[in-house]
Amino acid sequence: MKRLLVLSMLFLSIFSFSQNVKVKKGEIQVDDKPVAKMEKKDKVYVISSLSGTPLFTAVITDITPLKNVASKRWLQLTGNNGNVREVAIEKSGGFTFSNERFLCETLIRNAGFLFPNTVNEVAVNEFFQTEDRSISKAEDIILEAYKKNVHREDSLAKANNLVLDDSGNISANGKKIGYLVRKTSNGSAPGITNYTYIIMDINKTSIAQLDFPVAVNAQNNIMGKLLLKTYDNQETVIRENYILEKIKYDNVAIRAIRWLYTNGYTLGDMSGLVK
Repeated sequence: MKRLLVLSMLFLSIFSFSQNVKVKKGEIQVDDKPVAKMEKKDKVYVISSLSGTPLFTAVITDITPLKNVASKRWLQLTGNNGNVREVAIEKSGGFTFSNERFLCETLIRNAGFLFPNTVNEVAVNEFFQTEDRSISKAEDIILEAYKKNVHREDSLAKANNLVLDDSGNISANGKKIGYLVRKTSNGSAPGITNYTYIIMDINKTSIAQLDFPVAVNAQNNIMGKLLLKTYDNQETVIRENYILEKIKYDNVAIRAIRWLYTNGYTLGDMSGLVK
């Protein structure tokens, strides 16, 4: 019965999302009617009833239980009993809102707590009877596997003295085996630069390519996961932040080359393989 109640609350919350939601003077308001209180402490928001009873905390995060930085964010809710529930953040017009308004709309859409009149304390208590960290745990599985692959790639690169120099020349065991060309073009919006990486064998035949946008003057900038595509239609995700550096220190370029080398794309003369 309790489960049915929570599901009903969820359905009603989706319906109420079309309403006007805002945060004003520490109150969450729906259609200008206060439904709960919100207080920010550092980066954590404390959600309370209108009478001031703390109900749970909320934070928008991309940090997993294993302290990995994920490629997406989610809403992490913690009940008074310490149980953590994670709520997916749907990509929507919320990106134009303040963090507070975006957080509240996510709650109303997905968590079933807020209604036109008041926060539903029964639904809150039921919601936090169990934990749900499925979003971050799924990210941890992906990221821990990625770290293992990175370790394997780095070990092989060290054993074969795989090097990328300032001019984009790639060598292994003291012998040149290919080239990396990094090109830029204007992005689709002001302040955005499109980057294209082309990795070629010794004959300057394209073996793999990677394209992604970067915000100008941003540090540790990555606008989504980077997809490396090979000539034979293989794909892999490069989970590195682009940092404005000389080519030889470009961690995106280095990781792409090391992945290729480890997975059989050893460059050199690949004319017999590339069609």
